[in-house]
Amino acid sequence: SERYDNLYNDAISSTLNIIQMEGVRSSKEDSAKNPGAIDEKLRIKLQEKFKSMNLSENEKASVVLHLMLDAFVYNKSKEIIEPREIKKITKSSSKENIIRLPESLLESGNDALGLLKAGYHVLFAGAPGTGKTTLAQFVGYAWDNELEELKTEIPISSIPFATVANSAWAPFHTIGGILPDGKGNFATSKGIFIDPVDLGEGKWKLRNSTVILDEMNRADLDRCIGELYPILSSSVEKVSPAGIPGVKEIYNSEKFRLISTMNDSNLDDIVFPISEGLARRFQRIDLLGGTKDLIEEFIKEDLPNSRNEYYEIAKKVIDNLFGICEENNLTYQSEEGIHIPVGVGYFSLLKSWIKGELNMSESFNEMSPTIQAKRILKSSIISFIRNRRRSTDFQKFFDEKT
Repeated sequence: SERYDNLYNDAISSTLNIIQMEGVRSSKEDSAKNPGAIDEKLRIKLQEKFKSMNLSENEKASVVLHLMLDAFVYNKSKEIIEPREIKKITKSSSKENIIRLPESLLESGNDALGLLKAGYHVLFAGAPGTGKTTLAQFVGYAWDNELEELKTEIPISSIPFATVANSAWAPFHTIGGILPDGKGNFATSKGIFIDPVDLGEGKWKLRNSTVILDEMNRADLDRCIGELYPILSSSVEKVSPAGIPGVKEIYNSEKFRLISTMNDSNLDDIVFPISEGLARRFQRIDLLGGTKDLIEEFIKEDLPNSRNEYYEIAKKVIDNLFGICEENNLTYQSEEGIHIPVGVGYFSLLKSWIKGELNMSESFNEMSPTIQAKRILKSSIISFIRNRRRSTDFQKFFDEKT
């Protein structure tokens, strides 16, 4: 067909083909010299066949596409992988496709799951790096799969539907609205809280699962979901949305739950206040910053014995950090101990350094281990310090001579 000829000719000079037929790198002159090439034979056979078939141009192109895909799948099925390689791939994928829940978050997560079962929505609030988003994923997974309690490991591919709030949001993004359909008319478009499958006859419903709403105070949610307030509190079965032609009612779903996160330490001007009307539809669970014990437990996880020396150096640097935070009234007390205003997530880079997983420059490796640890931790917490304009307070920590 004409389309096939065009694609064939384009392929000869293209350098961007992912799946190529035999000979497409050769010139037309080379193809003429080698009429036995498989792709040239196929082109001739197809042209002959198409003459006897009453097919449209699209149908001809479809035939060619299916032939190429079938050939690709067939060739892949014939590839032989050594057993040792199979084991290696399986082991690697298994490690990469699983996320783990820190033990310190398990209790808060099971409390949140209990609140979801009682019909509430949940808000995880706290300092950066405290594991709010990770915990929301595990709680959502447990709710969607009707588990009695949280698992400590889940597949990444099974993480619930998640989105990050932002200041550009309007009711169109959360509930829905209308969009041009490309044919001079308009069609309804569902927002992120609405189930993709509607009930018909102008009836929508909320998603039949959890929605993880990260950084909820970065959107004006009072404006964005105000129309849903009655069903978010389960005080009514349905609401009638305004401004969405053809949509008469939005129904509640017994499985719909919002699991939100909020960073209490935001000091910028792109966050929105949470009204009482919105706040009372969520049960808030506060996640505290790290204690020495939690941080030390986190950085020692899966540590080879050969790296214990680096772990001890890191502990001293962390002691130094806690001391400076205490001097500047940046710590607070709970039953678990003394906390700093960041979570253990801020110490991930230091953990990688301790385990010897960082491939750093030659000049960095020539520094003493203590200075290396301070530089690693400094790069991790610098955004926290600058956002609070506390650089002067941490000058001692930044001084590599102390």
